[in-house]
Amino acid sequence: MTAATALDELQLLAQQLSGSMQKTILPPNLAYHWLTRGSYQIAYRLLCLEGVSSTVTTAGTAAYTLPDDFLKVISVVYDDNMLTELDHALVSYVDTNQATPSNYVIQHPEAIRLYPIPDAIKNLYIHYYRRPATISADGDSIDLPEELAQLCVEYAVWRLYQTFQPELAPMMWETFQANFKMHEKTAERQVTSQIVSPKDDFFGGEWIEPRMAIIID
Repeated sequence: MTAATALDELQLLAQQLSGSMQKTILPPNLAYHWLTRGSYQIAYRLLCLEGVSSTVTTAGTAAYTLPDDFLKVISVVYDDNMLTELDHALVSYVDTNQATPSNYVIQHPEAIRLYPIPDAIKNLYIHYYRRPATISADGDSIDLPEELAQLCVEYAVWRLYQTFQPELAPMMWETFQANFKMHEKTAERQVTSQIVSPKDDFFGGEWIEPRMAIIID
């Protein structure tokens, strides 16, 4: 779904809620902001987007920059060898000499650190869950699987009700949450994560709820 298609839907609803005949009562940049926030929340909670980053290690260098859209590691491969994530509490006990890495630690939000420190120039591949692209223009697409794009629009609809009919906004939030949970069940993942409510501008608030399901590789 393109941003322009979503914007048309939101503009029409904004007219209905406000009683205005003005076709552009909703500023496009505000609609794009809501759509971006919605897509971020969905991707963060469902881990539905993947990316691959590659770089070349340098002998004596332990830390390497993570992609800007990084959310969570799926796997890390160094010179065709799968690395194991190391608990932060154990870092002080690992070998810091130069050798072939066998472990890694994610130093949020910007770096991955290898242990032992690489002693050679080798390929490093990071397979990861990523954030969606920012929506800022009509030609942009909602960077989610097609079946989740409409859910992103529903998030923006909730924000629209907050603006024009705040007394009905809680009902729209519950609608968004109900539909989200249907997709969450369909995804069949076993993940414990934080779900937030309408008080927080980024994800939607303070309500915290663990979610459990079945991982499908």
